Amino acid sequence: MLSPSLEKAVVDEPPIPGGPLERNAFFNAFSAILATQRATDGVHPRLFVKDADGVYLHVNAAFAADQGLTPADMIGRTDRMFYPEDLAARYRHDDLRVLASAQPISVEEPYPADGAQRMVRTTKAPILDGDGRPIGVLGVLIDITEQMEAEQRAEQHRWMLSEGERLAHLGSWRYHSADDHFEWSAELLRIVGLPPDQTHGTLADFIAHVHDDDRAAIASAFRDSRDQDGSWQRNARVRSATGDVRHVVIRGRSIHRKGKPAQAIGAVQDVTELKTRELDLQRVNWTLRAVTESEAALIRSSSELDLMSKVCEALTSDDIFLLAAIAEPLDDSDKSIVIRAAAGRAVAYIDGIALSWADNAHGRGPSGMAVRTGKPAIIDDIQSDPRFSAWAERASAAGIRSSIAIPVRAGRSIIAVMGVYAAEPNAFGPEEVALLERFADNLGFGIDARRTRRALDAAQAEREIEVERFRRGMELTIEAISSTVESRDPYTAGHQRRVGDIATAIAAEMGLDDFFIQGLRLAAMVHDVGKIQIPLQILSKPGTLSAIEFDLIKTHTTAGYEILKGLDLPWPLAEAVHQHHEYLDGSGYPRGIQGDAIILEARILTVADIVESMSAPRPYRPALGLKAALDEITRQRGSRLDPPVVDACLRCFQGKSTLE
Repeated sequence: MLSPSLEKAVVDEPPIPGGPLERNAFFNAFSAILATQRATDGVHPRLFVKDADGVYLHVNAAFAADQGLTPADMIGRTDRMFYPEDLAARYRHDDLRVLASAQPISVEEPYPADGAQRMVRTTKAPILDGDGRPIGVLGVLIDITEQMEAEQRAEQHRWMLSEGERLAHLGSWRYHSADDHFEWSAELLRIVGLPPDQTHGTLADFIAHVHDDDRAAIASAFRDSRDQDGSWQRNARVRSATGDVRHVVIRGRSIHRKGKPAQAIGAVQDVTELKTRELDLQRVNWTLRAVTESEAALIRSSSELDLMSKVCEALTSDDIFLLAAIAEPLDDSDKSIVIRAAAGRAVAYIDGIALSWADNAHGRGPSGMAVRTGKPAIIDDIQSDPRFSAWAERASAAGIRSSIAIPVRAGRSIIAVMGVYAAEPNAFGPEEVALLERFADNLGFGIDARRTRRALDAAQAEREIEVERFRRGMELTIEAISSTVESRDPYTAGHQRRVGDIATAIAAEMGLDDFFIQGLRLAAMVHDVGKIQIPLQILSKPGTLSAIEFDLIKTHTTAGYEILKGLDLPWPLAEAVHQHHEYLDGSGYPRGIQGDAIILEARILTVADIVESMSAPRPYRPALGLKAALDEITRQRGSRLDPPVVDACLRCFQGKSTLE
């Protein structure tokens, strides 16, 4: 049986009667075509018959009309008369394949029609004589242009969805409760570390990847959602096939039909990077505050005990560590270690504790080891380390899981030991050890300074040294923080340092004093510290930012202000960072202040920032060069930028062609 459309094509325009192409042979060829041609009713095929030499013996009206011809115009001619040479050769090649094999073929190929390039599915079958020899070719063409375009659009949409999931770290899932069938998207498979072809499984397969401590809550969320038609959300951790732990947000929606659960759909968003940024920001805040408070204690503390107490308080601020204690090793018969100062939530841990630096049960802990060896002693996990067995039960009750002890020196002598305790195992890596050793060095310096002062003039000299150490220490700390922020974005590496160089050169050209310039440099070193909260894919985006993305970028001035505002410094660093994108005419952000309301430090930073930014390459453009930067600040002089600052900057770069 022919489909109605193909039958109509045959009945309305049958082959030329008589001659070698008899009607039975024609219908035999048509039957062969039907075995491979995927034609349906409503499709209007193009039909033709050729002899063994490729000469058209019959074409239907639709086939001829594609070339703007009538059937009579084509009969008696070959493909070379109507089609480009390459297509004619291709069509003839397929004819010869059919004649040689006596078998039908079906191909998808280009086909010019009405002056446009179309795509068709062509099925060709041999027409056989009474002895079964091929004597001609019957062809049927179905236009599949729209079908192929639809398939391409669908594939593009699938790719865009997959790419969107990848960029957002957002995987999707679908669960059919009737047969316990769980479908995973490619991004969800990546999050849990499964092969990209493992797209199907069961709910238990997914639950197995949830962290042991979160598994019951997630299983309960899936179970409870079967009883109600609605949405749910849970925070959890998943353990990938490689053992990595990822922080995720799992969202789901149960779909009910006729009061019964039919399926559930949802998404899993990987928020590990966001969690890491939060911890980084917390650590930046704590580092700034702790270093500031401890080094300020070197200046302000009235006694050794006061200095020790303030250092312990600085170490335990923001609850990064549970406990900090400073103890003194005695040269008595028991080689006792006596605690002099302590602070933190777990301070009760040290009540009545026995410590020694002798090689015995009470001396094999981190404090005793630090005194005996003169090196930091770390216990990564008190529950499994036998060296901590004498205090393990007491520490567990206080919530302590790891500790470090660092010797405090005055010259070559160990005069104290500083112990720090954390709530999680493996809390003391190389960065933490380096920071705590710096605290110990400052503490040793402070204790030694107080023990050796003799006279007022010596005390004054020591105080000036301590102030300089404090200022230098703050500068080194801010430089370290600046490098940490810039390491996230390779396109702006060194940006803050170069802005600092330009800003201080401008200030010096304006005749400002050394104290002002020192504070200005520190402000420049951290003027973009707030960008630590901006997602990396936005900071390094090569194209133009959207309005929403640019609004997010603009929050970095306020974020930087929030990080720095609590620091007790002799310079207005926080306000300079807050204002470095404000303009004289009020068109800047975040507050739109204008004129003299903008402090001088911020006005200088603004000019330096523009010059450096335009002179250096960015993800979305190459470097514009120093001349373009200087032309730009000249154009904005007096309207948005402070004229004396612009003039000083131009003098700094007079005669230069590049930013050195």
